Amino acid sequence: MGHAGSVTLPKRFLLEGCDNCLFDPYNSIRDAILLAGRAPGLEHRTRETSEWLDQFEPELEKHRIYVIRRDLTTPTAYQEFLAEYWDKPTFLINLEHDVVPTLNAVIRLLNCPWPACTQAYELGGHVFTGPIHPDLKDPNWCDMTGFGLMKLAPLTRRQHPLPPMGTWEHLDYRYMYSIRKTEACFKWHTHPEIIKHNHPPET
Repeated sequence: MGHAGSVTLPKRFLLEGCDNCLFDPYNSIRDAILLAGRAPGLEHRTRETSEWLDQFEPELEKHRIYVIRRDLTTPTAYQEFLAEYWDKPTFLINLEHDVVPTLNAVIRLLNCPWPACTQAYELGGHVFTGPIHPDLKDPNWCDMTGFGLMKLAPLTRRQHPLPPMGTWEHLDYRYMYSIRKTEACFKWHTHPEIIKHNHPPET
């Protein structure tokens, strides 16, 4: 369950322009699509994330978080995957293929009342990203974020569409800069629990 072509989504996931399904901070019923793309040939980095999804996907569905997995086989496949679900009237959680979350971290993302959230994770033995350019006055907020584990509400995605189609490299940065062109004060809510990231240190 949850693999491309096999997942069955609630009917309202498939509706376009459903204004009454937009983000509402007072709505206690929250649904989410969790997109889990995976690049081929990197099994040494992606295996643990895949095993985590295998283990926790049934529990995620109990919390109305529906996993969709896809092998990303072309340079633009990552952005195409996001674009396919960008306009759906539900929360969107993105999990990159070498990030290993905890179940509580994902559930907290969905239940958090803020419309744009990012999770801290490791790179090379130190915290590098999600949060980038943290707010010096309040560490619960940051100006930019990586896409390793993040959540966006539907209304926020409508207000800030994806940038023009491009390759997977630096998609997160391209999106951050496109937001800041139209809303310079945009902030991401930071979830500080540090989760595992199976990515080798930059050399």
